[in-house]
Amino acid sequence: MNKWSVHGKGRRYRIVAERGKREFGEVYVDISEPVIDYLIVQAGGEAKYAVSPGETLLLENKSELRVIDAKANFNAKSGLKFVLKSSGRETKVALGQVVREKSLSGTWNREGKRTELVAYRNDTVVGRIYIALRPLAADAGEPDKSG
Repeated sequence: MNKWSVHGKGRRYRIVAERGKREFGEVYVDISEPVIDYLIVQAGGEAKYAVSPGETLLLENKSELRVIDAKANFNAKSGLKFVLKSSGRETKVALGQVVREKSLSGTWNREGKRTELVAYRNDTVVGRIYIALRPLAADAGEPDKSG
């Protein structure tokens, strides 16, 4: 399709209204790659956050996560899927589905890898956010609230 685009780069296309050999008008359409601008994520059943691709969401231990909505340059209600990648496992996550802490834990501190929530439109990655669990205090077994 690039061969019909202006300058052959596959971004901008010229559409011409014509009848026979007479042109009545033209319009240009810009087509961009599908991307997520941000995800609306609910953490712990309470707070909601807007998280942009590449950012890290810090969760309390024994927390849960739910993707409430997505803001994108395409219809996010159609063809959008999420996969949670953690500890070598991949778990499909539907919009609105609650993900419990057990599925989120394991990678950030133990293996030095990040848990990530990857957004796909059809089979194309359109964004990803990272998830980290707040470390436990060494003595109490409760989340460290010092900073």
